[in-house]
Amino acid sequence: MSYFFQFSEFPDPMLCSDYVQLLNSPPSSEQKCSPVSWEELKSMDLPSFEPAFLVLCRVLLNVIHECLKLRLEQRPAGEPSLLSIKQLVRECKEVLKGGLLMKQYYQFMLREVLDDLQKIDCNIDSFEEDLHKMLMVYFDYMRGWIQMLQQLPQASHSLKNLLEEEWNFTKEITPYIRGGEAQAGKLFCDIAGMMPGMLLKSTGIFLDSGLRKSCIRASAEDNTASEEIRRSVIETSRALKELFHEARERASKALGFAKMLRKDLEIAAEFMLSAPVRELLNALKTKEYVKVQIPGLENLQVFVPNGISGEKSVILQLLNAAAGKDCSKDSEEVAYEAYLLMTKYSEKDHESDGSWSMWEGQPVKIVPQVETADTLRSMLVDNLLLVVMQSAHLVSQRKAFQQSIEGLVSLHHEQTSSQSVIAKALQQLKSDALQLCTNISCAIDRVDHMFTSEFDAEVDEAESSTLQQYYREAMIQCYNFGFEYHKEVVRLMSGEFRQKIGDKYINFARKWMNYVLTKCESGRGTRPRWATQGFDFLQAIEPAFISALPEDDFLSLQALMNECIGHVIGKPHSPVTGLYLAIHRNSPRPIKVPRCHSDPPNPHLIIPTPEGFSTRSVPCDVRNHCSAAVSRPAPIGSDSAQPKPVSSANETRGSSVPENDRLASIAAELQFRSLSRHSSPTEEREEPSYPKGDSSGSSRRSWELRTLINQTKDIASKQVPIEAVQKSVQLFEERRYREMRSKNIIGQVCDTPKSYDNVMHVGLRKVTFKWQRGNKIGEGQYGKVYTCISVDTGELMAMKEIRFQPNDHKTIKETADELKIFEGIKHPNLVRYFGVELHREEMYIFMEYCDEGTLEEVSKLGLQEHVIRLYSKQITIAINVLHEHGIVHRDIKGANIFLTSSGLIKLGDFGCSVKLKNNTQTMPGEVNSTLGTAAYMAPEVITRAKGEGHGRAADIWSLGCVVIEMVTGKRPWHEYEHNFQIMYKVGMGHKPPIPERVSPEGKDFLSHCLESDPKMRWTASQLLDHPFVKVCTDEE
Repeated sequence: MSYFFQFSEFPDPMLCSDYVQLLNSPPSSEQKCSPVSWEELKSMDLPSFEPAFLVLCRVLLNVIHECLKLRLEQRPAGEPSLLSIKQLVRECKEVLKGGLLMKQYYQFMLREVLDDLQKIDCNIDSFEEDLHKMLMVYFDYMRGWIQMLQQLPQASHSLKNLLEEEWNFTKEITPYIRGGEAQAGKLFCDIAGMMPGMLLKSTGIFLDSGLRKSCIRASAEDNTASEEIRRSVIETSRALKELFHEARERASKALGFAKMLRKDLEIAAEFMLSAPVRELLNALKTKEYVKVQIPGLENLQVFVPNGISGEKSVILQLLNAAAGKDCSKDSEEVAYEAYLLMTKYSEKDHESDGSWSMWEGQPVKIVPQVETADTLRSMLVDNLLLVVMQSAHLVSQRKAFQQSIEGLVSLHHEQTSSQSVIAKALQQLKSDALQLCTNISCAIDRVDHMFTSEFDAEVDEAESSTLQQYYREAMIQCYNFGFEYHKEVVRLMSGEFRQKIGDKYINFARKWMNYVLTKCESGRGTRPRWATQGFDFLQAIEPAFISALPEDDFLSLQALMNECIGHVIGKPHSPVTGLYLAIHRNSPRPIKVPRCHSDPPNPHLIIPTPEGFSTRSVPCDVRNHCSAAVSRPAPIGSDSAQPKPVSSANETRGSSVPENDRLASIAAELQFRSLSRHSSPTEEREEPSYPKGDSSGSSRRSWELRTLINQTKDIASKQVPIEAVQKSVQLFEERRYREMRSKNIIGQVCDTPKSYDNVMHVGLRKVTFKWQRGNKIGEGQYGKVYTCISVDTGELMAMKEIRFQPNDHKTIKETADELKIFEGIKHPNLVRYFGVELHREEMYIFMEYCDEGTLEEVSKLGLQEHVIRLYSKQITIAINVLHEHGIVHRDIKGANIFLTSSGLIKLGDFGCSVKLKNNTQTMPGEVNSTLGTAAYMAPEVITRAKGEGHGRAADIWSLGCVVIEMVTGKRPWHEYEHNFQIMYKVGMGHKPPIPERVSPEGKDFLSHCLESDPKMRWTASQLLDHPFVKVCTDEE
C-alpha cells in the first residue's frame, strides 16, 4: 500500500475537531496509486488476502454500529427536561464523532483494495441509515434545547455561544453524512428565526408579553393616591428598562448568529438566462471555460475558469462547497478567482432541447467524494449558479462574471445558498428579522401611549416634572435598542430585502425625530449626551436608501432633520425646562428641580445667606478649593468687595469666599493636621501633663510601701520550712496509693517502656509527613475531628482523633477495618485517605478536608432541581464505585456526604461500612447486622428480611432518602421524634412521600430507589443510565 496508518495515530474524536480531515487526505480515486493486482497474486500461486482483510476492517465499524443501535433504542420516551437534555446532546455528539471516525477509517483502508468507490459505499448502507437517524435525533434535541432556553427570563446570557459551538460541530460532521448538509442548514436557519419560539420571533413575543405585564402594573392602581401613582410610574419605568435591555441582548445574539449563518451558507449568486443556451455555451467557450464531467451526474452542468482547470484539488473543494461543506479553512491558499458555474436540466428538457450536451470546449473529469456526489445528485438547481468558497469573494467574482458574459444572463439573487432548501430558510430568516423591526416600532408606540395616556393625566403638577423624566429615560432606552437593531440588521440583508430594510430604517428615523421635537426640551448650544446615538443613527443612513426615496419624501426628510438638529442643539442662552429655572440676578439661592437620574449627582452647594456664605455641610475638598480661591489675587479692574450673584452651581463653586469662611477653613485644616500628627505611630508625642500635688505626701506613701514589704519578708522567714510540708504530703499520698492498689482501683506504673510493635501489625498505612493540629471542626460518636496542616507541603487535611484503652483490641480492629476500606479505593467522589498515626491511647486518621460542610447543612432550605440532579449523579457514582469493590456503606445520609469548594460531592464516614466476600453478585442477604440511621434505613435492614439480611440494595434506598432531603430540606420521616416510630412505619411497608415539586423524571428516579422489594430495586449502575442523572457540568 502507498498509505499506511496505525490506528493509534488516529486522534481521539472527543479531543480533536478535525479528525475526519486526516482520513480524507486522498480526496478522490484519481489521486491514489493503482490498486493491488489480484492477477499477479494468482500467477505466483499466492492466496488472496482480500476476504480476511475486509473482515478485519469491518470489525471496528460493526462495533460502533452496535453503539449507534443501542443509543437509538435507549432514547428516552417523551420530551426530556431542560436539566437532562444537555447530557443527551453530549452523548449524541460522542456517538456521531465515533461513528464518523470509524466510517472514514473503513473507507480509507478499502481504497487500496477495491476499485469501485460506489461498491465501498454500498457495503455500509445500513450503517449510513443509522448514522443519519442519530443525526436527526441530535437535531431534535437541539431544537428542543433552544426552545427551552428561550423560555428562561435571562435567555441571552449564553445562547449565542451555545449556538456557535453547535453550529461549528455540525459543519464538521454533516458533510460526511448523506443528506446532512441541507438538514443542518435548514435546522439552524429555523432556530435563528423561522420556527415559533426561536430566536428572532421569540424576541418579539418576549417584548409583547413584557409590555402586557407593564400595562397590568400600570392599570392596577387607577384609583389610588398620587403617591401610589408615582410609585407605579417608577416601577413601570424600571421594568421597561430591564425588558428592553433583555430584548436587546436577545436580538443582538440572534442577529450575530444569523449573520454567521449567512456568511457560511450564502456562497452563491443566482442568474437567469436571457439568451438561448447555445449562445451561452459559445460565450463560455470563447472565454476559455472548462466543463467538469462528473461520472453518474450527466445532467449536472459544471464549468470552471481556465485558470483553475489544471488544479483538480481546487475544483474538488468548489464541488464540496456547492454541496454544503465548509471550505473556509481550505480556501486560504486557493486562488482568489476560484469559482464554478452550475446548472441542472431534467430529462424532459434534454429531450426537447439538447443544447447543454452540445459542448465543444475542453472538458476535465473529476470524481468527487461519495457524500459530495450524493448531495449534488439530490440538489435542485433551476437557474445558473455561481459558487465560490467564501462569501467574501462572491461580490467581486459575480461582477467579473457579469462583465464577461454581459447581456446573456441577468442577476436574480445577488447572494443566496447553493441548496434550495437552505435558500428558502434564509429568506424566511430575513423576513423574520424585518418583522422584528416592525415589532420594535410598535412596542415603542405602546410605551409612549402607556405613559402619556394612563399616567400623565392623573399626576399632580408638582410631580409631573419628575415623572416625565422617568418617561424620557425609558423612551430613550427603547429608541437606543431600535437604533442598534436597525443598524445591525442592515448587514444581514441583500437583494430585495435591502430595499425593505431601507424603508424601515428611514421610517424609524422619522419616528425618533418626531418624538424629539414633541417630547424633548430644546438644547443650550451643545449636543446632549442622550442624543448621541440618535445622531449616529441618522449619519449611518446609506446613500442607497436616500436615493430610492421620491423627491417629496426626500425634501420632507431633509427639513425634518434640520429642524430636529436645531431643536436638540438649540441656542446657548435659550431657556431650558426641566433643569434649572430662570433665577433673578439678586436671588440668594438657586432653585433646583429634578434632573435625569442617569446624570451624576450634584455635590454640596455653597448657599448664600444674608450674613455671608455658609460652609455648613460642605465637603472638605470644596472648602480647600474655596480657601485656595481666596488666596488667588483678583483680576485687575474687578471689584473684590462686592460679591457676585450666584445663578448656578458652577458659578457658586468659582465665586469668592468671605473672610469668616476662610478662617473656618484654616481652623479645620489645623485640626486635621493635629489629628494626623497624633494618629501617626512614628512621630514623637508630647507626654501628657497632669496636675501636680504635694511632694511630701508622695514621699510618705512610698515609705509606707517599703515598710510593708520588709515586714512581709520577716514573717516568711519565721515560718516552718517547706521541706517538712512536702515530705508529709508525699507520705500521705504513698499510703493512699497502696490502699487503692490493694483494692485494684488503680494499676502500677512500670519503669521499663512498653514496646508497641505488636499493635502496628494491623497493616495500616502510616503517615510520613510532619503535621500540626488546627481547630476542632466536629465531634461524633467515635471521636473528634480537627483541621490539620502538613508542615512539608502546607496542604490542609482533616484529622480524626479516636481514643481507646491500651488493651482495647476490639476498637483498634474496627477502626483498622474502616481504614482498610479507605485504602482500597481512590475516587474523586470519595473522601481520600492519607494514612494513620497510632499512639498508646489514641489513633490519628488523616483524611481529605472538605471545606464546604455537609450536604445536610446545605440542604436545610431545599435545593434547586438542577443542583439536586448534579449532586444525585455524583452520589450515585460514589455508591457504584463502592459496590463494584464489594463494599456496602450502610450509613448514607446527608451528614456523611461532604462538599468541596470545587463543587464536588464526596461520600465519607465509612464507620458502618462492611466488605463483602463476593464482589460479582448483588444479593439481598449479604449482611446480617443492623447499623445505620433509622430515617435512611431500608425495610430489609429493619426487618432483616426474615433472617436473610440485606445487601447493596440498602444503599439505594438511602440514596432515595437523601434525594428527598435535598428537595424538602428535611430528612425523611421528620414528623416522628423517635427512631422506633420510623422503624415501625418502614417495617410495615410504608415509603417516604415523594415531594410534589419534583419533576416527572425525579419522581420516576425516586420510585426505583424506594422500591420495597430489594430484588426489584434498581442497582447503582442502572440508576446512572436514568434521565434524572443525565446531567453534566460546564467542565465536562
